[in-house]
Amino acid sequence: MNDPRDAVLAVAWAERLGNVRWPAWAIPRKRPHGKRRWLWLLHLALVVAGVVVALISLWSSIPGGWRWLLVGVLAYCAIGTPITIARVLRMYWNAPEAAEKNRQLLTEGTDSFG
Repeated sequence: MNDPRDAVLAVAWAERLGNVRWPAWAIPRKRPHGKRRWLWLLHLALVVAGVVVALISLWSSIPGGWRWLLVGVLAYCAIGTPITIARVLRMYWNAPEAAEKNRQLLTEGTDSFG
């Protein structure tokens, strides 16, 4: 990943990602620490609990075959969503630093080629 030819694209992606502004309650702009971290995790737990309560209340109205399909989709989401969210948050939070490092790599690469 130290190839200066990739630095231009990496800088563009990191800057574009850094310009995306989600609502702070959905995705914090910076990695939360201390009290904010626990509040954000509490918010996440409440959202998950709300989805579970909604599904439990709808469970009796779903026909038998569709229930198993719903169980499969929920299992897939329960496994895949935390992995995906963790990667997205890490990429979102590290975008400014990544853009700066790739800018430095870009200037080093043009100095060595020129």
